[in-house]
Amino acid sequence: AYNIGVFEIKIGKLDEKKSQNPKVKELAAMMIKDHTDLGKDVTALMQKKNVQTPADLPSDLKSAWDDLNKLSGKEFDKKYADINVNGHKDAISLFTEVSKGSKDDDVSKLAADALPVLQKHEDHSTMLLASVSGQ
Repeated sequence: AYNIGVFEIKIGKLDEKKSQNPKVKELAAMMIKDHTDLGKDVTALMQKKNVQTPADLPSDLKSAWDDLNKLSGKEFDKKYADINVNGHKDAISLFTEVSKGSKDDDVSKLAADALPVLQKHEDHSTMLLASVSGQ
């Protein structure tokens, strides 16, 4: 959860620099705000549970950021939306599983509370992907 949030903020900030599409910028602003807020909750829970925050993103997320950073224009916008659709599908699956299956009530609650925000992100990302793909 921590890495997902950090990644979403990083690519959102990259979007602020690279995209010229107002709809893409709007999605990025929402991602930055919501994942910053969720990140505060995740970090607080990690501290409460004495879990260290990762020092850096895992290699798959670093690679995804690097690939996105190489793009520009419509290619960038489409890839940004695509990353968000797929990433949020994965996050929703993970958070659903954790909300129902965690033995820790605090972790279950955090995951359950995050699900509506993640679903909103997937919905917006799906609509944006259709828009930037010309569908």
